[in-house]
Amino acid sequence: MFAGRHLDDTWIASVTDNLADGLRWQQVKSGTPSGRFGQSCTVVGDLLVLFGGINDNGERLNDTWIGQVLYDKSPVGRISWKLLEVAAAPAPRGAHAGCFAGDNRIVVYGGIGPDGLRLNDTWMLNLNEGQQPCWHEIETLLSPPPRSGHTLTWIDANRMILFGGRGTHFEVLNDVWMFDMQGNQPEWVELCSYEPNPLDGIPAPRSGHSATPVFGGRILIYGGEDASRCRKGDIWILDPIAGGLIESPAFFTSSPDITVPDIMQNPVTHKIWKKLKQKGFPPNERSFHGACPIGSGRSIVIFGGMVDGELQPTAAVGLSFDAELYLLELVP
Repeated sequence: MFAGRHLDDTWIASVTDNLADGLRWQQVKSGTPSGRFGQSCTVVGDLLVLFGGINDNGERLNDTWIGQVLYDKSPVGRISWKLLEVAAAPAPRGAHAGCFAGDNRIVVYGGIGPDGLRLNDTWMLNLNEGQQPCWHEIETLLSPPPRSGHTLTWIDANRMILFGGRGTHFEVLNDVWMFDMQGNQPEWVELCSYEPNPLDGIPAPRSGHSATPVFGGRILIYGGEDASRCRKGDIWILDPIAGGLIESPAFFTSSPDITVPDIMQNPVTHKIWKKLKQKGFPPNERSFHGACPIGSGRSIVIFGGMVDGELQPTAAVGLSFDAELYLLELVP
């Protein structure tokens, strides 16, 4: 985890098999990059790739940093950050989405640019050894509409899924797109169109949600906020393979002891979405939180985010930041 709104601290937690005992957070020495929020921080092998964000003055950034956790002789460890010198870079932005793209590559899409306008450009950074790291814009015949606060999730060697976000007119979205890099020409493919007033069985439009890869090439969508910034706490499974929209990679197999209830029939849009029932002690509704899968994707850790808080005299709505850690377990 790196930073957040205007912060530049970095914390790590070791994940063990016995999560019932909780996680122990430890702050690691870092020093750089500068404090920011709305950045992307993508895991590539044993590295972290941080790009962009918005600083204390509201300025959009386009710097790229490479971070590596080093333990030396201390169990706490530290992170070594290095500013990546590149010949070209995407325009400064925040609230974009970054995603691992296989083969030591990352892809960045959209966000809010320096002029406050939302973007719809696609960029790739290649970190393979023997090559000079460089950002390349990927031109496609079709692309999702401009947006911010969306998610981009890797599902196999050459494909990733984009969901939701906030559009150019401040509307929130619930369309689903796939970015396919398998052929000679990368392309965006729309899987499900925008539904401003969806029927039961399709998630409401949202931004600031989390999208976590789980078992069998599926993606778990949690939380977010609507156009009025009302926060959400619902959980959905997005399964593009189930609807026949994309072919199943050979290495994807469904877990035999985990089932997702099939609550809808017929239309493809309904088939790929399944809403999950929640038991236990669910977190408060939230947006712009963090979520991370553990092990085989049966468990997900959810941390922080914006939650409804006590109304302040000068504020239109109450808002606070949560520091609790939650464990979501997917069970039969």
